Amino acid sequence: MDQTLDKSPTSAPLQALEAAFQAMVARSRAEPAPDLAERLTRLRAVVADNEERFRQAISADFGHRSAVETTIAETMLVLSEIRPATKHLKSWMAPQRIATALQFLPARNRLIPQPLGVVGIIAPWNYPLQLTLAPAIGAIAAGNRVIIKPRELAPHFSGKDRSARDEVLSRTISGGVTVNDCLFHFTQINQPMGDVGASGTGAYHGEWGFKTFSKLKPVFYRSKFNRLADLYPPYGGKIARLEKLMRFMS
Repeated sequence: MDQTLDKSPTSAPLQALEAAFQAMVARSRAEPAPDLAERLTRLRAVVADNEERFRQAISADFGHRSAVETTIAETMLVLSEIRPATKHLKSWMAPQRIATALQFLPARNRLIPQPLGVVGIIAPWNYPLQLTLAPAIGAIAAGNRVIIKPRELAPHFSGKDRSARDEVLSRTISGGVTVNDCLFHFTQINQPMGDVGASGTGAYHGEWGFKTFSKLKPVFYRSKFNRLADLYPPYGGKIARLEKLMRFMS
């Protein structure tokens, strides 16, 4: 039997994905300024209230997996990511001060974080809860809506030979590596975690995820006291003086 996946634009799976994407876009536009802290609080409640159900479902999916492993490597990590994201959300979203060239003073420049819209998260299947929800936390904190899909594993290295270790690290490209164990690199919430190349782009964990799933929007605030009005016609001698100043500043 030919089981080749139909990837044409008219295939049922892709049409369903497109419909889901458009529905998310519509919801995003209908709520341009959502309460992001409240969304994170709701996500935390969903994970905490359904912890046992997650353990049972993951164990059944694997044929059996230790409840302790799921608790430590999945639910507790997700819960530990949500708390600092909620705590630091206000500072992450704050406009950043950017220097303004002398000729434009007293105007000011700012960079304001804004969401990307609807983002896709492709994660390894081996820790399905943590590796999907951890990056989703950063995406939600940045104001996005999320579509999730599981994917592949990540590399690790074991051995006492430092030269061999360093050679592996220098000759391979990956989203992250654990040395002398496996998978623990993704539990380091103060380190960025993410894939590269065809496996995906961006990083998550804390502010890394917020920056991945947001764009800094440049905003210039003109002051009524600056000399920008001299750039508009009718031109006179003052434009020559302004040009001289700008050339000097360049």
